[in-house]
Amino acid sequence: MSASQKLISDGIVGPFYDGARAQPTDPVAYFIFRAINSKNLTFALDPERQQFLQDRVNAVFAQSASNDNGALARALSDRVAEDLPLAKAALKEKFGTLYDFELVETEVKARAEDPHEGIQGQFKCTGRHSHAGDFGTNHETHAHDAYISFDFKDPQGRTVNIVTDAESAAFLQDFLDEYFEGDHLSMTVEEMGEQIFERVQNSLTQGPQTLRNLNLNSLSITMPYDGSLDHPSVPMTFRLSVPEDALGATL
Repeated sequence: MSASQKLISDGIVGPFYDGARAQPTDPVAYFIFRAINSKNLTFALDPERQQFLQDRVNAVFAQSASNDNGALARALSDRVAEDLPLAKAALKEKFGTLYDFELVETEVKARAEDPHEGIQGQFKCTGRHSHAGDFGTNHETHAHDAYISFDFKDPQGRTVNIVTDAESAAFLQDFLDEYFEGDHLSMTVEEMGEQIFERVQNSLTQGPQTLRNLNLNSLSITMPYDGSLDHPSVPMTFRLSVPEDALGATL
């Protein structure tokens, strides 16, 4: 069975800042969308969908006098979930196809908790791709920086931090550099992530000793979008993970 048939595909969008506030302890919001479609597309984040989420953040934060981030997250989740059919209808009208997704969680944190603005990566890579017609309007081949992190588990299901092992880190960096040497035309980040996930898992037995008995539990790719072409200007993280009932299984 392929990785794409077994993996959970999530898109983490944010942070979104309240435009009326600018203090380090002020809240920021993240939205986690999950793919419920055959292509594992999590969320079509473009300038219009970015503004859709930003408008809801501004409205909820302005209406709430609460300093309870949990309460803010619940209110914001309800607001976005209520209006999500509008965003889906707009996507279908724009692209002619809707790859369905759902909002599974909204997180509200203090701004000071996130100094890197969503970029939580162990490995930095640069790749080139183009947008297919059903998820982007600009088909020009272009380059992106990406920040990629891995979550490995040992046979007992315990997390193993490979960052402390220089040989393992070098092995994975070399793997990623080689993968991104070619162009990935008309591929989504989710599709690239699925390829990387499966190929890394299948190569562990040929890697350094530290990696050989591990399983890859999740892979995250953060894109620090800059608003160019038809991109948004907030980061998005694409996370592919093994379902909980399959933890420890080798793909």
